[in-house]
Amino acid sequence: MSKRTGELKIRISPEDKERIKLKMEGAGVLNMSAYIRKIALDGICIRLDFETEKGEDIVKKTENNTVPTFSP
Repeated sequence: MSKRTGELKIRISPEDKERIKLKMEGAGVLNMSAYIRKIALDGICIRLDFETEKGEDIVKKTENNTVPTFSP
């Protein structure tokens, strides 16, 4: 395991910080640094536009299939 000697600073609003805390709790993670590192390196972010026919088609196709998920 490599040592983590680098540092990354970000600015977020109090509302964003609260949202991150809620997602951490939902995922059962207690350490914010570990959670953000894991999401940044391995997490995915999918945004579907449900207002288009294509977005509706994606939802229909995935309803009956097993789709890998993770807890936010």
